[in-house]
Amino acid sequence: MTGGFSMPNEVCPILRLSLWVAGTAVCVAGVIGVPLGLWLGRSRFRGSRAAWAAVYTGMALPPVVVGLLVYLLLSRSGPFGFLGWLYTPSAMIFAQVLLRGTFLSLREELELVVLSEGDALLRNRYSVITVNTQKHAHVNAAAAKQFADFLTDPGAKKLIAAFGVDKLGEPLFFPEK
Repeated sequence: MTGGFSMPNEVCPILRLSLWVAGTAVCVAGVIGVPLGLWLGRSRFRGSRAAWAAVYTGMALPPVVVGLLVYLLLSRSGPFGFLGWLYTPSAMIFAQVLLRGTFLSLREELELVVLSEGDALLRNRYSVITVNTQKHAHVNAAAAKQFADFLTDPGAKKLIAAFGVDKLGEPLFFPEK
């Protein structure tokens, strides 16, 4: 992209949906997780050790395993299949709440120390690749190129990097430099 920061019209709904899903997931995780974490941290009850074990196990699960769990829960034969959320933004929010909610809810009580942060091996990368129009002629190649150009634009990277900082004190996404 030349001539400064601009956003193609086709990109706006996609970006808005992505930011809405991520923001909603963080808010829902906070609303559910913080009170639940405070209650769990301050209460002693039968089964509290099992609850703590579940919390720590949840934080240790790789995102792929949580994704599989969400799929099983939301598939037609799963316990929440009646919601019809599979492959929808609601399912993405549900998955992110499970992943991020555990940590956000107990961040203050956990006495955890970050041992490694920013290591390339720990990054969860998101990428954009334009589709081969020779194999998929029905694809809007111009819009796909505009979207890819937008995501790699320095202005868009600043916008993405700033998302979540005002509410969480730290960014949710770390665009490549």
